[in-house]
Amino acid sequence: MLGQTFPEYVFILFSIAFIRSIAPACLFYVLACIHTRRLFLSIWTSIYLGLEVIFLLFYLVRRRRLQQEALHKPPPLTKSQRQKLFQRCAEHIISISSPSEDVTRNLDLYKNSNGNNSNSNYPLGWFPSTLQAPSPNRLPKKGNVIEWLLWALFSISPEQAHRLEKEGARREGEGGDLREEIEDYIEKIETLLGTKFEEGRDSTMSSIRLTLDPVKMVHRPLLWYFTVFLVDMYTALRLFRLGFRHYAPRTQTRSWFRVFPPRPFTWVFSKPAATEQFSYWYRPASTSTSTSSSQPRNLGSKSESSGAEAITKDPIVFIHGIGVGLHPYTPFLTSLIRSPSSSSSAPSILLIELLPISSRITSFPSIATPSLTSDTSKPNTNTPQHPATTPLTAANVSLDAFYTTLSSLGLQNAVLATHSYGTVLGAWILREQRARQTLELRLKREKGEELGPGKAEEDDGERRHAVTRHNERKTPTITSHVFIDPIPILLHLPDVAYNFLYRPPGRRRWWNWNWNANEWQLWYFASRDPDVAYELHRGFWWTENVLWKEDLVGGGGQSSGKESDNDERSQGEEPRAPRIAVILSEKDQIVPSERVWEYLTSTTSIGTTSECVAVGVKEPNPSTRSKESLSISKGSTNNGNRRWISDCGHLEVLWFDGLDHAMVFDDREGMGEIQKVLEGFCGVKESSGCRVYEKCEI
Repeated sequence: MLGQTFPEYVFILFSIAFIRSIAPACLFYVLACIHTRRLFLSIWTSIYLGLEVIFLLFYLVRRRRLQQEALHKPPPLTKSQRQKLFQRCAEHIISISSPSEDVTRNLDLYKNSNGNNSNSNYPLGWFPSTLQAPSPNRLPKKGNVIEWLLWALFSISPEQAHRLEKEGARREGEGGDLREEIEDYIEKIETLLGTKFEEGRDSTMSSIRLTLDPVKMVHRPLLWYFTVFLVDMYTALRLFRLGFRHYAPRTQTRSWFRVFPPRPFTWVFSKPAATEQFSYWYRPASTSTSTSSSQPRNLGSKSESSGAEAITKDPIVFIHGIGVGLHPYTPFLTSLIRSPSSSSSAPSILLIELLPISSRITSFPSIATPSLTSDTSKPNTNTPQHPATTPLTAANVSLDAFYTTLSSLGLQNAVLATHSYGTVLGAWILREQRARQTLELRLKREKGEELGPGKAEEDDGERRHAVTRHNERKTPTITSHVFIDPIPILLHLPDVAYNFLYRPPGRRRWWNWNWNANEWQLWYFASRDPDVAYELHRGFWWTENVLWKEDLVGGGGQSSGKESDNDERSQGEEPRAPRIAVILSEKDQIVPSERVWEYLTSTTSIGTTSECVAVGVKEPNPSTRSKESLSISKGSTNNGNRRWISDCGHLEVLWFDGLDHAMVFDDREGMGEIQKVLEGFCGVKESSGCRVYEKCEI
């Protein structure tokens, strides 16, 4: 990610202008040749320019097709679920700052110094026009708020709501009128803001309605995709040299242009993937001094290696974010594999590729497309079939593909590291893990008896689906999660949607000396990519992707997480909760890092203490004090990096000063700290028959 210096600013503007000028210049040349009936350049150059024009026409046709309504939607929320979700959002807004501060900030409607849409003016931050001239302090009218609520809680447009009302339909068969429910939400918002909305609708004001708004995209020429092709080939070469082996879906290896630009190495060197959902790279563990977690093991037994205690390491699964695939992460992967601490006992590493968000043109421009599991001439016997009671949603399809991939490689336990948009899949996996284990514990306590009417909950259906999926086959266990630049946390705030898709880049005064090259880079090379834009506008459902603090630390005090399939624990012992690390960057232009820090740590500022804390206890002691704002790098003078660990020890939050979104992978110290976290999570030391997670010295 670029910074905010003047040379970088000039470079990114020149690069974007050059790339965007290729198509008009080619079109002008072709029209001139047609008009004069002669070629002004060589035959091969003219052919290339003609192909650019044809590619431009292809883009125009495809852009219209990508504007269609979303093909796959999650099941609608019930009235009770909507009410709980609305109340939860309101409570989390007030819990971060006092109600009086919220009302003052909400009515102030300001833009902060770096141009981000302030998340403190909730929910009015979802109306970007309230912050713009000529009337920057105006409030939306009631009709505008109703439009936003219909999208946020019902995933429908006013026209669809009108048809439902006209037909006398009841959503999910619940009692009560749709209009009455909306009016109740309006009253609660007015109470939160301390003001009343005017009747009517302001036609000059619009709200952010991610999955209903037009898909905004910008054309990029063949030359750009040729550059992506070269970067992809270079990345593949580096991964092959690091010992990775590529696995591709059969549809990619049999069809040359199912993904563009094509990937020739998949036709020769790739093995068949276990699922049609995504391709992946896999590097087996180094077994010279360690036992791979891909094979069952008994922690009660010890094996000797050079007189030292045996060390076993869980595999690492990594899911990348939006960009050019795995290329930005190759330095980090190289460091992880060749580090002194893991050079002789590196764990297995699985890298999952999400091609629709990797600067490509795909025939399935959505990461989680339910129809993809059957989109092949020959059924894949490794792909699990959905039970009749399991809803065929994008999350369920992705979860099945994820667990199928791990099972095909023999990975029974793994540490999951996700970055940026990859944290959305990480959120799905964590929520399903929590839901499954919560219901398993409940059924265990009730000795397998059916839940009575008074004990059933609204979300038991989702939990039972998770248990059904787990019981059909041995689902691999994710022992720890690492969320880097997490998208799903505080997703009910407008920051992520506004900063990535709706913020105009470069809205600065020249005398502020703030050359925001990073915003231009994000705007053109990420948010305006056709497949990325489609994925976010037609496949990103915030109610399905949001991750709450309770999901990270667990609820109700129950343990959840690591589960034994090999009799590693005695019967009756409850599963250990997964360890979770959240990594934030101070100057993240997408994620509201400061608010996420406040939300997760329940602190209002980032401390400066340099206290070191020993991590690695058999059972966290809830009575211990919260270890707040711990220094990551002792003695460092160039930054104010911090670490916070929760009371139970299952959640830690790391803060990196001066870094933007994804810059942690460009920073040597940042990569080192992520590596320490991963090594601590995947390194398990045998001691007295219990698991103690090793942590590197701070």
